Amino acid sequence: MNQATYHIGGMYLSMRGGDTLERLHLVEGMAPFRVMDCEADEFVCFDEAFLLPSGAERLIQFNFEEGLGVCSFYRKEADYYFSIEGNRELALLHHRRDSHLVTCSSIVNASFLRYMMWMAYTLLALPTLASPIHSSVLVYRGEAVLFLGDSGVGKSTHTRLWREYIEQVHLLNDDSPIIMARSYHFEVYGSPWSGKSACFHQRCFPIRAIVRLSQGNENRMERISRKMQAFGALHPSLPPSLAQDDYYGDRIIAMTNKLIEKIPIYHLSCLPNAEAALLCCQMLYPDNE
Repeated sequence: MNQATYHIGGMYLSMRGGDTLERLHLVEGMAPFRVMDCEADEFVCFDEAFLLPSGAERLIQFNFEEGLGVCSFYRKEADYYFSIEGNRELALLHHRRDSHLVTCSSIVNASFLRYMMWMAYTLLALPTLASPIHSSVLVYRGEAVLFLGDSGVGKSTHTRLWREYIEQVHLLNDDSPIIMARSYHFEVYGSPWSGKSACFHQRCFPIRAIVRLSQGNENRMERISRKMQAFGALHPSLPPSLAQDDYYGDRIIAMTNKLIEKIPIYHLSCLPNAEAALLCCQMLYPDNE
């Protein structure tokens, strides 16, 4: 049986399978995270044959990549199932709560395979208070700043402006980095999932701040001091499909509350210009000369 280990977001995942595993090695972004001779924390097995059981409750359904397929998330007692159907292919995933194993059907479509890996990782990581977060992440002065916002709000544009107008800034991830709770702080990791930006870094940094972006008629930034407002700024950017389930939803809430306790949260209403990036940098690093 073919086997390989990947180190993603502080977790070692042993992948097992045949043809699907070989295709996974070729998926863009996976190569920087492959490691040798490491003991695995969790396991993902491909090319398993199974069916969605009768009586499974569908928790959520949503379109995959602009209508190229349909995703569905199901639960039956302690078992969870995720499917992507489209392009004449049905990809299936199964995970039993609190186990260290995810099984997947044979998957041919590279986009389906990439997303199934994201889902497998998320199911295994959340109980350990680690999770992907929908954001664009910059590193400046050895610390990470996460920019959150709805798709199309301008996260990638804003981080590009930082890199253009502020020295020694680099992009860690542009779509789905991994955040992990440590004893006294949070870290953010690069991941194989970086949207349209080929930005796949096997590195981690402490988090300086989290900034929620919105489009505005002027550049204005403030720290969010009220807990409920901070919760509302963070929670939508953590995995929304898993938030529909009580077990995983509770862990997302716990993660959100810990972030609010440890990390300063800001709101930036901005224009897509250099002044927005410079204002944000000055607010987060007031000691800059």
